[in-house]
Amino acid sequence: MSRIRIAQTLKRLRKNAGYTAGEVGEKVGKSEKTISGWENDRGQPDADILMQLCDIYNVSDILAEFREDEKIASTGDDERDQLLLDINSAIRGMTSAELTRYYRTHTGSLRNPM
Repeated sequence: MSRIRIAQTLKRLRKNAGYTAGEVGEKVGKSEKTISGWENDRGQPDADILMQLCDIYNVSDILAEFREDEKIASTGDDERDQLLLDINSAIRGMTSAELTRYYRTHTGSLRNPM
């Protein structure tokens, strides 16, 4: 697992939780600059802070989050890569019924509805 993947995952989790870097910093007793640094591969949180981040982001298995992000191959386009990570995260949070409904709405088809 690369350091940049860890940084990207931390940023994605924070954004998905709806927090700013400053808000997360207040919760863990660190500065906004420190949080931003972790998310831009300028350092990493220690294990205790990482556990606090798991609680804040409502993540039960942080390593699974990092591994999931690694499964998405980089395209070399940072904006596109981030969009793919965000879509992947959103899909993982949907129920089968929600995913089916979304797919039908946006494509107009689904051969074997659930």
